[in-house]
Amino acid sequence: MRSVLGCCMLFSAGAGTGVPGLGAQDTPVVLAHTAEKGRLERHVRQSAALYPFEEVTVHAKVSGYAKEVRVDLGERVETGQILAVLDLPEEEAALLVAQAEVKTAEAQVKRASANLTLKRAVLDLTKSLFEKQGRTQFQLDEAQSDLELAVAELDLARAQLEEAGAQVTKASALVGFGQIRAPFSGVITKRLVDTGVLVRGGASGEARPLFVVQRTDKLRCRVEIPERDVIFILESFRAKTLAVKIVLDALPAQTLEIEPEAIASGQARFASSVHPESHHMLAEFDIVNEERALLPGLFGKATIEARSPAGESVVLIANTAVQAPRRGKPFVFVVKVEAGNAKLEERSVELGLSDGTRIEVLSGLHEGEQVVVRGSGGLVQGQSVTVRSHAGTEGKR
Repeated sequence: MRSVLGCCMLFSAGAGTGVPGLGAQDTPVVLAHTAEKGRLERHVRQSAALYPFEEVTVHAKVSGYAKEVRVDLGERVETGQILAVLDLPEEEAALLVAQAEVKTAEAQVKRASANLTLKRAVLDLTKSLFEKQGRTQFQLDEAQSDLELAVAELDLARAQLEEAGAQVTKASALVGFGQIRAPFSGVITKRLVDTGVLVRGGASGEARPLFVVQRTDKLRCRVEIPERDVIFILESFRAKTLAVKIVLDALPAQTLEIEPEAIASGQARFASSVHPESHHMLAEFDIVNEERALLPGLFGKATIEARSPAGESVVLIANTAVQAPRRGKPFVFVVKVEAGNAKLEERSVELGLSDGTRIEVLSGLHEGEQVVVRGSGGLVQGQSVTVRSHAGTEGKR
């Protein structure tokens, strides 16, 4: 493809141009380039570092002495695996007391239930005798009150049983906290406890760390994206045209590639916020590491390949060609040559993305037309100009 900023034509001011109407000394001199079709691409190369997909520092919830330490540095563990066991005599004693209270409460419920059955039978008998005038109204009322009291006593006994059961659940949980378990499958990267050590639990406010567990079957590659590249990369991400290549310093011959399909399926995340001091946005890319060949902490370079979400190609021009008034639509000056005279036509355009030096024109301009890219200050519609070329590839990134 020809350079987007390739020159279309050359007119020299003064005598000897051979083009009528361009010899006047007061004719403005401008630089014009050809609008060509293409697709914006931007390769952003930044430092990258690998991090575990998940990492947690394991603490104890209750205080006790470390009775067993079952894992060591570098060992792989599974979700729920016991890492250490604490000796919790107080909690175990409390559990036994709670279990005894449950048995007592169960007996109270049985007693209250039997008493209720008895009081209900007495009331039925009293009602029968009262109808035959064998009992007084007072005796009937007394039997009714005894039944209601028996119902209340049963309700109370059941509530006490429920409370005792809750105490057992609580005590069991505390005893269970003596088994320190892995929160997820991963590897022990730090062991900070030894057998016999007094372990402070979280309830005491002085919890000491016991282990550090990292999940490494999948890693996070973190990259800081410069502010100038943020918008273009986010647009490419939304359009599913973003790709990433990562080369680690420890493995210079290996390139980790994350294709647009993988990124679109959820293997990339962006902070969507630029840090006010560093002027960078954090991005994360997931790297599958089932063989555990890669290690958290490795450092390298990531090349983020962003492509414009537009179609196969659009009209591209230099950013400097665009005039953006405070009011109204952006426009460009198109050079029109009629009878050897170069004149300007003001043309409104609809713009797309920019890569910092070039910009997409979605409508209002056609491939092959000439636009003024320098010297457009103070120009007006229909004005005659002298057009000069520019050597090189100005505007190409």
